Amino acid sequence: MATVINISNLVKIYNKKIKAVNGVSFSVNDAEIFGLLGLNGAGKTTIIKILATLIKPTSGNVNIYDLDIVEDEQRIREIIGYVPQDLSVDSALTGYENLLISAKLYDIEKKEREKKINDVLEILDLNEAKHILQATHYIR
Repeated sequence: MATVINISNLVKIYNKKIKAVNGVSFSVNDAEIFGLLGLNGAGKTTIIKILATLIKPTSGNVNIYDLDIVEDEQRIREIIGYVPQDLSVDSALTGYENLLISAKLYDIEKKEREKKINDVLEILDLNEAKHILQATHYIR
């Protein structure tokens, strides 16, 4: 069984004093169901954001499919997706604007963004709703 995620001694410190993750280690194998559980403030969201390459770890090793989370950041972004439970501004943005933010977070070059956004809107049949607030509630 192949290891999909391997985390060893992961540490994330914010503002040089807030230790959000303190020496976490675990691995997840192919075809394994894994739950990341803990109390509020335990560091679950921070770990997920590190896995999604949205933030960098302070120290430790994190690998996805043997790709280093820091060195292979772009390749990892090509093979995983991250959909947060709540976006703090998503209800104030149109569907197009939400896709634009995601494209920027994933460092999609400016000249490619528009095409990729329009491709997604076309695939999901949401072109008519792309400028409507809360486009996810749009029903044809």
